[in-house]
Amino acid sequence: MQSIINDWLLPVEERLGQEGWPPDEASTMSTLVLAQVRGLQLDLIMTRDRDRVDRAFESTVDLVARPRVR
Repeated sequence: MQSIINDWLLPVEERLGQEGWPPDEASTMSTLVLAQVRGLQLDLIMTRDRDRVDRAFESTVDLVARPRVR
């Protein structure tokens, strides 16, 4: 179980860091992004509604890429 989580956290966190996220926020955001992706995968398996799931994934990407307001 741990490898399913840990094998993806670091690469996502590193990519977020490359996109300008501070290290502590990149760590938290990588957990959020992975949880979102896993939830969307489960949703797709159960509903087969690819269009809706794809739109939700694109929204997730947009939120992560959007400049944050402090």
